[in-house]
Amino acid sequence: RNPSSMFFSLFILFNSFGRVLMMATTSPRFVTNRMCPFAQKVWIALEVTGVDYEFKEISLYGSNGKPDWFWDLNPEGTVPVLESAKGVYADSEDILDKIPEII
Repeated sequence: RNPSSMFFSLFILFNSFGRVLMMATTSPRFVTNRMCPFAQKVWIALEVTGVDYEFKEISLYGSNGKPDWFWDLNPEGTVPVLESAKGVYADSEDILDKIPEII
């Protein structure tokens, strides 16, 4: 893909113990669960636009439920979430609105 379409961002996340986690990424991160219908429409839009993105699937329920880092990312605990250099978007409609800005 075109290098000019790549993004460099530095995200600083604070976990529940107050430690700082730093993660450098070159593309947006799409956090979701494959069974979520709201996530599926965002997933389709990301694929259709051809934007480079990292896909991260999380469990929604049970003992392997949402990890602590996800709650720090989105305190409401809803999926999908799109994390990009321009911010964190936690609603499928908001994400769809922001896709043109990140491609």
